Amino acid sequence: METLAAGRNVDDPKTKSEIAGQVLPLINEVPDAIEREAYRQRLARIIKVDERLLVGAQAPSRPSRRRARATQTEPKEPKRDSVIGAGNALLEAHCLGILVRRPELVFHVDRALHEAHLLRLSRLDFERAEYRVVFELVEESLAQDSSEPMQYVLNGLSLPLMEIVDNLLERTDKLDPKEERVLEDMMRAVLEIRRRQVNDIINMLRYQMDEAAQSGDMRTREFEESMARCTQTLRNLHQAREKFITGR
Repeated sequence: METLAAGRNVDDPKTKSEIAGQVLPLINEVPDAIEREAYRQRLARIIKVDERLLVGAQAPSRPSRRRARATQTEPKEPKRDSVIGAGNALLEAHCLGILVRRPELVFHVDRALHEAHLLRLSRLDFERAEYRVVFELVEESLAQDSSEPMQYVLNGLSLPLMEIVDNLLERTDKLDPKEERVLEDMMRAVLEIRRRQVNDIINMLRYQMDEAAQSGDMRTREFEESMARCTQTLRNLHQAREKFITGR
């Protein structure tokens, strides 16, 4: 960690993401939970970020070498809970693949999240640094009017990102033609990603609260307040998931 950060501007968000993207997969492979926590704390101090952003991060999946088509093929009926059982990396890839194809969906997702008293979609919903860059391109595509949003995203990709986005497009080449069904699919995946993130934070807070109680740490109240906020967020997520999974 110190070698990667040496001589680099760790105040730069891109540098933070690059270092985290290289180190977190190694930390996640450490079998002992306490050691993983210690390494995450150290990484958070080195790159100057909130440790909670590093909790639950996944090692990136290897992108497929097969090129995907940017145009849609014949649609098929998706399963309503087809992505819920997937790992975080697959959930993120599914969400981002949809957004690359339909960047305007960001507005509908943000509106649905707002109605559920949840934060709008952001780059922090994606653990992988490359996915965060692609999401930023999606946001940029909606703030310009020189070209179609999807074409803007594709034209703004670097060579390394092109292969990753091809893989994302391949994963989502048979979207439902109905806009509302695509939104439902997207929301289920986003809400599941956030549920897992919040649960990871809660587990970390429980550990820190136990440690603080044993050592007389004055931050106990701070941890309790954070736990209360997380618990409320979980309630909001649960209510929103009920709506988009059951249709109620």
